[in-house]
This record gives sequence, C-alpha cells and structure tokens, in this order.
Amino acid sequence: MTECSLSRRGSIAQGGPFRDPSPRTRARRVRTGVSGLVAILFAMMVACERPEIAPAGAPIKVRVMIQPYLGNAPILIAQEEGYFAEQGLDVELITMNAVDMAVPLLINGDLDVIAGAAAPGIMNAVLRGVAIRAVAERGSYARDGCTRLAILTRPGLLAQHAGKPGPPPIKRISLNALAPMLYAVDRVLASAGVDLDTLESVQIPDAAEMEALLDGRIDAAFTGEPWLTRAIERGAGDIWLRTEDVLPGEAYAFNFYGPRLLEREPDIGRRWMVAYLKGVRRFREGKTPETIALVARVTGEDPAMLARMCWPTFTADGRVDPATIASYQRWAVEHGFLDRSAATVSLWDGSFVDVAVKTLETLQR
Repeated sequence: MTECSLSRRGSIAQGGPFRDPSPRTRARRVRTGVSGLVAILFAMMVACERPEIAPAGAPIKVRVMIQPYLGNAPILIAQEEGYFAEQGLDVELITMNAVDMAVPLLINGDLDVIAGAAAPGIMNAVLRGVAIRAVAERGSYARDGCTRLAILTRPGLLAQHAGKPGPPPIKRISLNALAPMLYAVDRVLASAGVDLDTLESVQIPDAAEMEALLDGRIDAAFTGEPWLTRAIERGAGDIWLRTEDVLPGEAYAFNFYGPRLLEREPDIGRRWMVAYLKGVRRFREGKTPETIALVARVTGEDPAMLARMCWPTFTADGRVDPATIASYQRWAVEHGFLDRSAATVSLWDGSFVDVAVKTLETLQR
C-alpha cells in the first residue's frame, strides 16, 4: 500500500540572522507563504490513501503531531507509561516544527491530533467551517512561580537605567516568533509602554543569542526555557519582563482534534483525552527524582538541566478559559493574521475534557 510520507523526526530550524524592521510584517509574509504551501499540501494529501481501519480488538491507530518542546512531555509520558495503550490506542507521534504545515494533514485525516499553538492556519480553517477545535490546554503561563518565557536585556542595561523614567533604551531585539508567540511579545512589551513596531527585529538561533547579548549586538531577546536558564547562569542577560506577569493563566498551546475525532469517532477522542490527562497529572507531580528521570527519558533533556529550569505549567483538568482564546483572536484580526472576526465562531470544545475528568474520577474511587 502506498502511504503519504510524513517525517517521524524533527528539529528546530537553525537559520542565520535575518533583519526586518517590522516583526509583524515578517510574520504576515510567512503566513502568506504558509497559506500557499498549505493549499499545495492539501491537494497532495487528498491523493493519499486513508489509513486502514484496525481489525476488531486490535489497538486503534491515532496519529499525533507534536513539536520538539518540553511542553509535549505529558503526551510523551502517556506514551511511555502505557496510558494510551490502556485505552486501546496505538499512538504514533509525528514531529513537525510548524503547526500550519500540519493543518492540511489534520483536515485530510492523515493526522488526528495537533499539539501546538493556535496558529493562523488552524483558526482560518475553523472560520471556513472545518471541523477543527481546541479540546484541551497544552500549556499555560503560570500565575505564580518560576519564569519560563521572558524578555532578557543585555548585561548591565537595566542597572544603567535604574531610577530613570520610562523603559530601558532597547533598539534591537532577537525575536524568533510567529503569530501565537508574537501576540505574547506584543502584549509584554506594551505593558512597559514599548511598541513592538518601533524596534529593529533580528532572528538569531537560540544557541547564538547569548553571545549576541554579551557582545552588545542586540539589546534584548525574547527567550524561553531551557535557553533562559542557560543565559541567566552564564550572566548573558537580565530578566526585564516576564510573560507570566502580563498573561497570567492564559493558555499558549492546545491539543486540537480534527474531523475524525470530533465527528466520526468521538469515542476515540474521549479515550485519547483520558490518557493525556493521566500524563498531565503524572508530570504535575513535579521535580521528584522519579519524575525528573522519567521526563529526561522521554524528552532527551539533561536531568541536571531539568532540575534547574522552569517547567511548563498545565491545568490538571485540561480546561481553558475561552475568553483568553478570544483575546488572542481579536489581536490576530487586528494585525491581519485572521481574515475576519472570529467572535461568532468558537475555537474551543470542552466536552472531551469534561468526560475525561469524570472518567478519571470514577477510576480513582
């Protein structure tokens, strides 16, 4: 049987510095290119054969797109600990870097779940009537606790500006963000009275940002873990603004179901959700030696770094406040990432987490 070719492995692209004075313009250009490629991919995918239906009693195949981030640890734990298998599921994890690239595969049925941020491609598909919904939170900005995502300034800049009015004199910022993270950057900078479009943006790979901060080539960087901890420990920068302070409790990533799990086989969607929430609750046990060892095993991260860095935050029940999604949707419309207002179209379907939570409560009695 001929199958569509999907990458089972992936890595974060490491490109060289790229200058663009307008981060929003750059992101919109990427969105335009992505839209054309999505259309081409969709046309290609409809020619591919559908996966075979599993025989009665055999594990049911579910294909899940993930990204190479620690935020997918609960899914990896559910796979490693056999939680999916307990639900009669044979989950195949497919690593891809861009959520928009996965949308046509989700529509066509070559993927069943996307784990990632609410990229414009997903929201525009929903606006066009496609059966795609966010069904569970896959990471939120903590209301209290450690810093996972922040804007760093070059060493000494904050001290030099101490006691002076207004924000520190930042001109160049390293920014590797498309629409979902760009929303966070925009909101965080606005909280300090800085307009993102007044800054010169450069794209520098995470591994090179520390050197750029140390030698003064950039004034600031929008940085997340584990690079944030590495930069702080090396003295390469100082935390200026925390995303957690500006967007407390807001979800930044989700699990999305496509037509198969939403409409054709929702029972499989409910079973997948039970296993996922078990993985979340196992991760939420925190930095015990056993959990650190488990997370290191499934993610490939260094155990010592895991012990020091700030971990992602997940709600135990997977629920999301739809108002926070609406806030992002309004921003995306204002900045040209969405074709029209999404006010009348819900991106959220909480029915699967509702059933899964009740199922887990029953199993614990």
